Amino acid sequence: MCAGNLAESCGDDEFPQQYLDEFTRFGFECLKQTDTKFELKETAINYFSMIAKVMKSKMANIIPIIIEPILEACETKLAVEMEGEGEGKD
Repeated sequence: MCAGNLAESCGDDEFPQQYLDEFTRFGFECLKQTDTKFELKETAINYFSMIAKVMKSKMANIIPIIIEPILEACETKLAVEMEGEGEGKD
């Protein structure tokens, strides 16, 4: 999410808290997606990574909420047939 990059660039003192709260809620919703939107989950994980760099210890109350969905997203197996995979094999 670009919001993570913006927050990192601005710093904790300059990034508006109301937007941080809203983006954080949206990031959490992205993590909870049950369909195959893996890019969305990956982007949400990146957002939380960037925000953690900015917020540091202020993330303490968010970590228990997001850690389980992040771990679940990391454990998700994606069955993707690569282009050309299986060709020429007997």
